[in-house]
Amino acid sequence: MQVSALLDATDWASTPLGEPATWPAGLHAVVSTVLGSPLPMALALGPEAVLVYSDAYAALLGAKHPECWARPAREVFPENWDLPGHGDVVERVRLTGEAFSETSTLLPVRRQGPDGPVEHVHFARAYTPARSDDGEVLGVLSVVVESSESARAVRTVAELASRLSSAASVDDVAREALRHAVEAVASDHARVVLLEGTALRITRRAGIEEQDESTRRLPLLWSRLSASAALPSVEVSRTGRPMWLAAGDLDAYPSLRDEPLSAPLRSVACVPLSSSEVQGALSLGWEQDRVLTTEEQAALLTAASLVGQALARAQRFDEQRGNAELLQRSMLPAEMPHVPGLSIGARYVPSAPGTSAGGDFYDAFSLADGRLLLAIGDVVGHGVLAATVMGQVRAALRVVALREDEPTGILAALDPFVTSLGPETFVTAFVAVLDPATGALRAATAGHPPPLLRRAQGGRGGEFLDVPAGPPLGLPAPRAATDVVLRDGDLLLMFTDGLVEVPGQHLDLGLDRLRETVAGLEAYADPRRACARVLDEMGAGTDDIALVAVGVEPGERRVGRVELPAESTSAGQARSWLRRTLTAIELPESVVEVALLCTSELVTNALLHARSGATVEADVDPHRLLVLVSDQGMSTLPAAQAAEPAAVRGRGLALVEALADAWGTERTSRGTTVWFELGRPGR
Repeated sequence: MQVSALLDATDWASTPLGEPATWPAGLHAVVSTVLGSPLPMALALGPEAVLVYSDAYAALLGAKHPECWARPAREVFPENWDLPGHGDVVERVRLTGEAFSETSTLLPVRRQGPDGPVEHVHFARAYTPARSDDGEVLGVLSVVVESSESARAVRTVAELASRLSSAASVDDVAREALRHAVEAVASDHARVVLLEGTALRITRRAGIEEQDESTRRLPLLWSRLSASAALPSVEVSRTGRPMWLAAGDLDAYPSLRDEPLSAPLRSVACVPLSSSEVQGALSLGWEQDRVLTTEEQAALLTAASLVGQALARAQRFDEQRGNAELLQRSMLPAEMPHVPGLSIGARYVPSAPGTSAGGDFYDAFSLADGRLLLAIGDVVGHGVLAATVMGQVRAALRVVALREDEPTGILAALDPFVTSLGPETFVTAFVAVLDPATGALRAATAGHPPPLLRRAQGGRGGEFLDVPAGPPLGLPAPRAATDVVLRDGDLLLMFTDGLVEVPGQHLDLGLDRLRETVAGLEAYADPRRACARVLDEMGAGTDDIALVAVGVEPGERRVGRVELPAESTSAGQARSWLRRTLTAIELPESVVEVALLCTSELVTNALLHARSGATVEADVDPHRLLVLVSDQGMSTLPAAQAAEPAAVRGRGLALVEALADAWGTERTSRGTTVWFELGRPGR
């Protein structure tokens, strides 16, 4: 009896799973994937490991099928379930979410019923967690193959399933699909095509491309694809049916000739990516004749089903992350102020999985008298709720600063506002006012960690500012201020406690690590580079992190800025402007050439991905050249690309990483800024 008939005939109410209407979101799609798999695949659901499986798996069960359908695995496999390495492994995968695979194991089985003979059979097997749309582990997917020839196919599918279980975004899933196609199936070219309403988008990878850790960190490049394009992937995305094409079949797809290929394709395999509905296609191409065996086709179809399931989860994750990221960016400063003699850098890192929103905040803006207000704080909690409270507190801070320009007065004025937000609201803050002309800084804290001050003279390790402790906001009590003078080359690093707190460790250990990290910075550390280095060294913790670094520029500083339109000629305009600017400063030609190359790549990326113009800024002091390229793109979705985008983005950011002394990215409510630094020789 075929398993598809059992699905409707089963009295689900009498099983541990209950009626299908009560199943968790996403379970129907997972069950459909299992039932449609050409491989021997089973799904063990819940603590009792209730089994549903494919027809190929039913063949392995022998006479036990169909009576064992929707029954607990212990009842189905009494001869081996309690042996070490079977039931205990399935339970471990369910509880930990970590995949397991084994190319050969020997198990006793009774395939001719409970009174039949015991056979000892070698199996290749793989277990991976099956997750709901919300990421919850529902059960364990197992692929079990008796033939040793199929062991490699099972292993590669298992490895893909393991990687997909931790793939959060659509880019992550597509990257793993391309990796499987090129590395596991050994295709010369791979394409992932995704449906977006009535349009499609495509991303590519060639088998000859080197993939190291830095390359894998780069965002995938997507380009728009016409729904009328004569490509197998477009047809499969429309029909949901796989295609196995030889050289003679490819003439029917003239659009293949427009693809960026090193040689014409001789063979193509294209399989649908689907969950509850078709989402796109995975296309593999070979430059030589390649005929996939039945087992290879089955493995590829199973892999595509797993990718389709992962895409359904990832699309939901991307939507949530995009909304949270837009909220967070709208609540943080659009940009740091440009103050002569000062350089300011800031970074924000969220902690909550699947979101870019959190409760940490920072701000910097000029007061009416020309002084600079600096603030950093922490709203207890994570996610959108904490970000909303954070936005309210930051807005209130700006209003208060219109009439109160001393740190203690600002904090006192915020107390009643925070109290009005409710007794469960807990907010800490550090506020300082800096006079750029004299370096005089006055600071006060409301339950927030003091910043680290590293002097250019008298020791590079730095000391935490001696600010009298004050109660958190909302608890009115006297607070005292402290005064200090910042001198040329000094660096002030403000931070939230997520940077230094590690669960189970004393806070002093984190503070000591921060002091050691800052001690390792160069004599004059640009604030942007300092923020990036501190985050790299300290690592991400379990809490949100905000950083603000303020540096007093040593010696003369020159700044230039140019606005570029969203036109194809903008990269050339940027090069011409930057060459004139840097030549006037008499920078060495070697530095100028590297700066021109890096700037051109970043402007090109901004135009391609942000769909907006770009702003280029050059900031030169006696120690280094800093170049910033900013766009006004707000979308977190991949944008339209050139015909062969890998040559642009892959080379672009990898080139900047290789040539620059430091580089990084910053996001604000206005868009994204990518910056790089080059040291000045002999300085």
